[in-house]
Amino acid sequence: MNRRRFLSTTASVLALPALGPRQTEASPRTPTGIIDTHVHFYDPTRPQGVPWPDTNDKLLYRRILPNDFQQAAQAQGVEGVIVVEASKWFEDNQWVLEMADNDPFIVGFIGNVSPQQPQFAAQLARIVSHPLFQGLRIHTPSVGADLKHFSEMDKVLETIARWDVLPQMLELAAAYPSQRIVLDHFPLDYGQSAEKHGEQRQLLKELAQAPNIFLKISNVLRKRGEELVREPAAYTGALEALWELFGADRLVFGSNWPVSDRQGPYPVLVKVVSDFFAQKGPEAGHKYFCGNSRRIYRWTPRTEGQKRLLASG
Repeated sequence: MNRRRFLSTTASVLALPALGPRQTEASPRTPTGIIDTHVHFYDPTRPQGVPWPDTNDKLLYRRILPNDFQQAAQAQGVEGVIVVEASKWFEDNQWVLEMADNDPFIVGFIGNVSPQQPQFAAQLARIVSHPLFQGLRIHTPSVGADLKHFSEMDKVLETIARWDVLPQMLELAAAYPSQRIVLDHFPLDYGQSAEKHGEQRQLLKELAQAPNIFLKISNVLRKRGEELVREPAAYTGALEALWELFGADRLVFGSNWPVSDRQGPYPVLVKVVSDFFAQKGPEAGHKYFCGNSRRIYRWTPRTEGQKRLLASG
């Protein structure tokens, strides 16, 4: 496969299978406990404001803090979260860590510090020793001295998955085989042509051959036109394709909240994935919603509920 072809690939519509009869009569399959590995917290009312989201974003441009998330996710069995920093302002990393110090609902933090810039080593040194710091989210992955230095710290490396980025992540996985790599926001949208779909499927197979690569299922819900697709059965094909390649031990739950609200409410998201993993058995469900995140991020329980969640596995 010529990986250069992926450099110009753009997202297209994911082909969801045709819906069968509505399944609203089915009993909800709520998991016994969840660690959500992908939420964002920020506060536009701070004096300096925020670089993201944009002030014109009517859905996202508002104060988003742990209490807001807990209200949105109430009754879904969420016991803790890992915060992923979306801001490129370095000091915002420290703002989240200071908030997390006093909020045991937060079990971990993925920082945003860009490699290949002069301040990288100094900035990383300021936050890497914090007990809740578990890794970095990067946007321009490439083999180099900065990421080699980071790979020696035994933390997680994350990036937003795009078809054009995935070949670079394969290179990183090979260059730093002990580096745990998490690719955010699967399932990805496939190309509409059979040829493009086949190439992308082949790339996923190559990713699955790298044992240090994990997928975060944090881009699940879809719409047809303006209507949210609510039936869990409509998502089985996309999720099954990832399950077949990566199995029970390399898929992890994340919501991407509050960005996920663009597609649909949190309870619908949880219902879709919990319905799928319930079919794989209780052990697979526990791994997906909690166990794998513990193994990948190595978070430490801070509440009795989080301790019980680990004990239940």
